[in-house]
Amino acid sequence: MSLIKVEDIGFGLSGGKLDLTISIPAGDYLYNFRVYNQDDLLDSDCASDVGTDYMDDLVKKGKTRKEAFEILFEEKLSEYTDPSTQKTYEVYKLQYSIEVSQKNLTFIHMQIIDGDEDSCSETQLTIPLYNLTILRLSALELAKTIKEDCNIPREFLDKILQIKAIETALCCGAYCDAAKYWKMFYSNKKVKPIKKCGCHGGAA
Repeated sequence: MSLIKVEDIGFGLSGGKLDLTISIPAGDYLYNFRVYNQDDLLDSDCASDVGTDYMDDLVKKGKTRKEAFEILFEEKLSEYTDPSTQKTYEVYKLQYSIEVSQKNLTFIHMQIIDGDEDSCSETQLTIPLYNLTILRLSALELAKTIKEDCNIPREFLDKILQIKAIETALCCGAYCDAAKYWKMFYSNKKVKPIKKCGCHGGAA
């Protein structure tokens, strides 16, 4: 079975162009390269054909799948042999300009086939791309309103729990749940502070 290995992935501190370097077995190439975010996933009821398939866009313009791959990943950086399998891998860097927002939970879905388009051997990989730091900083701003008299903003507690829910869903590969909690985090719903929590001898 062919493998897609992610060598490097990321985007700028304020979002921007997707930076992606992958390695695939020599002779193989991507058959699908799809990018979508949390809204795309939820609006499509978590369907597998969500978002923008950049390979399809190029195929519609008359390119073969292999030609589309060579346009998306124009630069071949190097190649190496995996010592455990003795299989040769080629390293490619994404050259196509794909914009990514820091406020989005972005998913990259890739599918490769073994050498030719008629092959039945395929491998699929979905990668979530996100920055939880901006979520944590947003929650931290709410924590500044905590007073010595224990006025705890309920919204602060909600945000902390939402972040943990996002982390847990991503770790488990439950991407639909992660998308739901991510969207919930950025909702504009306001919640009143808990003014009496019962600690330090106070009445709940």
